[in-house]
Amino acid sequence: MKGRKKSVVGAVLFFVMISLVVSVAVLALEMVMHYTQNKTIIAVVMLGVILFLSLLATIIDCLRRKYLVDKPVKEILEATQKISHGDFSVRLRIKHPYGRYNEYDFIKENLNKMVEELANTETLHNDFISNVSHELNTPLA
Repeated sequence: MKGRKKSVVGAVLFFVMISLVVSVAVLALEMVMHYTQNKTIIAVVMLGVILFLSLLATIIDCLRRKYLVDKPVKEILEATQKISHGDFSVRLRIKHPYGRYNEYDFIKENLNKMVEELANTETLHNDFISNVSHELNTPLA
């Protein structure tokens, strides 16, 4: 349910951003039309406004993606790379408190649990090998 709520909030924010872009473009058109009736000037100014607002929206979206998507994914990929090479000391920091977890926080929590279990299994495995080796090397009494 919380994921759906976040999706709705994200969609509303995107709608508001697009509405602002269109509103600014319309206000710019009205302002330019107030000062001139030359259609070429109006077209050039509107093209400039649209290009500027599109660039601004693209920059905002790139920053959002960098901090909210790419950074957590990179952390998770680096951790899984270390785990695959046998480093079971990896622990990922969870960003939000428990009641406010996002999907990345759940993945990080599950990855932390998995690494803990793998570390415990590795310890049991090493102890077993050590005990068997000791028993085989010790003559039977």
